[in-house]
Order: sequence, then C-alpha cells, then structure tokens
Amino acid sequence: MKVAVYTHEACLRHDTGPGHPESQSRLRAVLQALEDPACPAVQRIEAPRASHEQLQRVHSAAHVAHVLSSSPGAGHAYLDADTVVC
Repeated sequence: MKVAVYTHEACLRHDTGPGHPESQSRLRAVLQALEDPACPAVQRIEAPRASHEQLQRVHSAAHVAHVLSSSPGAGHAYLDADTVVC
C-alpha cells in the first residue's frame, strides 16, 4: 500500500524567518527521508492551488479573507504566534 504525500515546489520557497520550526530545510529533510528505500512506498503528488470555494469548505469566508488580506508585499506577517504569512 502506498502513502500519498501532497506537496508543491512552492512549499520549499516558503520562508518563515530565522528560528521558526517550520523551515525550508526541515521540509527538504522530510522529503529526502521519505525517499529512503526503508520507508514504505510513498507516492508524491503535486498539490494544486486551492480555489476560494475549496478553502471555504474547511474555513469560514471571513477567515479566508483575513488570511489573504494579511499577506505582506514583502517580508513576513504573523497571523498568530506561530503562523507566518509571506
């Protein structure tokens, strides 16, 4: 049986800033570890961009609007203590 892993190359460009536990290097390490022959069969699937309708299946319209409006033109913005938008 295969395990599906949804990811996208854009995830490797998500810069959360220094010291944040969710980092590009951590994601690279996880993806590399999943390629180890000792791991169960992994099927990597490129994650598509979610539509507004898809996002609103699991989040309120107000939350989606808040996240989208919080995206800075440059640098980082924090939605809460550990959620970085860039």
